[in-house]
Amino acid sequence: ADQLAVSAYPNPFTDRVRFVIRSKVAGQGSLEIYNMLGQKIETVYKGNIVAERSQVVEYKTTMKLNGGLIYIFRVGGKQVTGKLLKIEQ
Repeated sequence: ADQLAVSAYPNPFTDRVRFVIRSKVAGQGSLEIYNMLGQKIETVYKGNIVAERSQVVEYKTTMKLNGGLIYIFRVGGKQVTGKLLKIEQ
């Protein structure tokens, strides 16, 4: 089983996205958002992750973005990445 899982919904999203983080290990975690060029936009979450408990993080985009975003979640030396699609209204 995966040590680490992050699901993001809705995806594609318009102005906000909710991340659900599940980790089998406890520790300091961080969830960062990057643009498609690999430039960091912001840190959405930084804090303690409790093992086996879902952590929900809501992210509201404040800027105009073209296309997609990449998220990277790290905890305990592990990381998981994913892509988000942004729909312009």
